[in-house]
Amino acid sequence: MKTFKSIPDVDRFHGHPLHGTVKSLFLSIIDDYPEYRPEDDGWVVLIEPGDVDRVLSDLDMPWRLSEVPFEAVTMIDECFHAVYLPNNQFAVSILVPDTDWLPENVRRHLESHI
Repeated sequence: MKTFKSIPDVDRFHGHPLHGTVKSLFLSIIDDYPEYRPEDDGWVVLIEPGDVDRVLSDLDMPWRLSEVPFEAVTMIDECFHAVYLPNNQFAVSILVPDTDWLPENVRRHLESHI
């Protein structure tokens, strides 16, 4: 799992095929909050293969990816973009590549929120 809470976090990701997607999602969060503070406003997360079948406790979520009560899911750049809103201001913007390592139960859960 890669977590992006600042512009330097995003810049360190330069060269990755999803860098532009992550940067776009991150910039949309900080555009909404001129005094952006990740602990209050949220951040972007890129899910990797080892993250798909474990409890996402490092995101303060007591669920596996296949159980998260997402607010919404869309498709962007061959990835699921899932949004989790634990309150009225904070959002975790989760990017999940739609690849062959994504288990079918996770794919179905994401698709059910589109």
